Amino acid sequence: MKTQLSFDAVLSKAILFKSWIFTLIFYCLLLIRTYGQIVSGNCYQFMVNNSYLDYNPNTDVQYVYGRATVADIKTSTFKVENAPVPNNSFFTIKTYDGKYLSKEALTNKILLKSSFDDPDNQVFQIKVESNGLFIYTKNSPFGASAMQWKNNEKAYILGTQGSIIARYFSVTCIANNTDGNSGTANPSSWPTAKIGTDNIINPNKGGVIIGTGISSAPLGYKLFVEDGILTEQIVVTPKTSVNWADFVFDKNYQLKSIPNLKRYISKYKHLPDMPTSNEVIDKGINLGEIAAKHLQKIEELTLYIIQHEERINQLSSKIKHLEKKQNHETCANN
Repeated sequence: MKTQLSFDAVLSKAILFKSWIFTLIFYCLLLIRTYGQIVSGNCYQFMVNNSYLDYNPNTDVQYVYGRATVADIKTSTFKVENAPVPNNSFFTIKTYDGKYLSKEALTNKILLKSSFDDPDNQVFQIKVESNGLFIYTKNSPFGASAMQWKNNEKAYILGTQGSIIARYFSVTCIANNTDGNSGTANPSSWPTAKIGTDNIINPNKGGVIIGTGISSAPLGYKLFVEDGILTEQIVVTPKTSVNWADFVFDKNYQLKSIPNLKRYISKYKHLPDMPTSNEVIDKGINLGEIAAKHLQKIEELTLYIIQHEERINQLSSKIKHLEKKQNHETCANN
């Protein structure tokens, strides 16, 4: 009986040990799944203590906050991608709606920017540890500064004394057409601005190029689109009222006489104040300016019509007066 009890005790301990082994393997697998290598193009959630990295897409200044709970999976899910050359050994961190996490230079707070235009503050090093990671800016040595946040406070870059290691969770990227908190594995549906490829490049601080074979936007312009733009509406807003043509109706406006206008057209082969065909070919057309110039010519034509209406009325009155005078003279002679 004593031997049997000893055997049962050994068996019980063996089963318990086996259970612990399986539990350990399970947690190791979970750890590998959760904290493995950061992979470019994958989506992640970041967390310090009980605070998720999160943002509010409806605020004017879109700072990134720490949130105790996740109201919307989209605002707490971030895509990690390799930064463009020459920083391709580092990462950019992007939101669901295609904005870049960026360190605000003066305050060290983390905000969102709609374009990639500041490699010093939008490119991050990510140091992976067994229990989490450090996220810090490209030019900071490891441990000198790291991103951190607290519940309902703005995320920021803090120095060595306060560096906090963050947990991260590999999550499914959310498709563009999903609503609520559900999502499907569709990383390609996230908005992307591919730098230096044949889609959208932004090599010159704010300029955007859509097309191939163009390395920089033309000087003085922020957008170049190869092969044209198809749109349902374009709104052009003049900077001030001076840029519009109502000055034509000012009482001091010098309207050219018809003979002078005729001589100008005969000599230059285009209307005054309008660009020549060569200028249009060389420089293109500013839609706002050309619309104002068209309106200027329409208003000048309106003034010419009014002048001619007044002249016609004057001539009509003279004709009536002469006809009346002639009729009186005819009656008198009879």
